[in-house]
Amino acid sequence: MVQSMKDDGINAAVMDAEDLTFVDQFDAVFSNAALHWCKDHDKVIAGVKKALVPGGRFVCEQGGFGNIKVIREALHAALQGRGITDLEARDPWNFSDVESMSRLLVKYGFTINSIELIPRPTRLPTDVKDWVDLFGNTFLVGFDAETRAAVLEEVQAACASLWDEDHGCYFADYVRLRYEAKLEH
Repeated sequence: MVQSMKDDGINAAVMDAEDLTFVDQFDAVFSNAALHWCKDHDKVIAGVKKALVPGGRFVCEQGGFGNIKVIREALHAALQGRGITDLEARDPWNFSDVESMSRLLVKYGFTINSIELIPRPTRLPTDVKDWVDLFGNTFLVGFDAETRAAVLEEVQAACASLWDEDHGCYFADYVRLRYEAKLEH
């Protein structure tokens, strides 16, 4: 995608959102389904502020507080049942609530035009095990194949409430945090 954008004459680069290097370069910053993968939202918002020109807009949608609650609780329980206590180190996500993200945006000089949590159950293309294996694999680091498979089975069983009989599939309990803010002059 970045190369395609460059081919179209758009300034695009790949970098860590917690270490943005742009200074006063953009009228707008847009992020979709990325910032919940960043542990330090303070550093992200500081970098977005630095990248925007005065009056610039920041529009974002990310996983919000309560996102994948059932899946996450099942993962935590499965690991705790095996004596794993470093859950924070293994958990790749940071799901902010409206209040904490609002405070952070205001701290960096943004005026919030809108901010809300939106429940959005999302159909999984496979089962919960495959979803966790792809997106939550940091929870499974260090397990042998047999233990890994057992954890995945346990998590899937604990997520039975996510099964939708009418559709014949699982729906993840996604919650999105969506906001638009303007950087003051």
